[in-house]
Amino acid sequence: MNKTIVLVLLVLWLLAARCGARPVLDYKGSNASVDDRVEALMAQMTLEEKIGQMCQYVAPLHIEESKKRIKGEELIHNVDWD
Repeated sequence: MNKTIVLVLLVLWLLAARCGARPVLDYKGSNASVDDRVEALMAQMTLEEKIGQMCQYVAPLHIEESKKRIKGEELIHNVDWD
């Protein structure tokens, strides 16, 4: 009797795990559209990876050039960027 219950629970657990699994799309596949590939890659990335992409290293030369073109107040109060 106990073996039957354990077997039934194991089968139910496996089915539940299988139903909850999402198919992994291949973002490297050239047959998919760019939008689908981006969506697939973003779905596979962790939050930390996404934050890391947004916080990538920017070369000091680029930063210095930006400082010459854009002032701090303009970054904060620029209504043209809304």
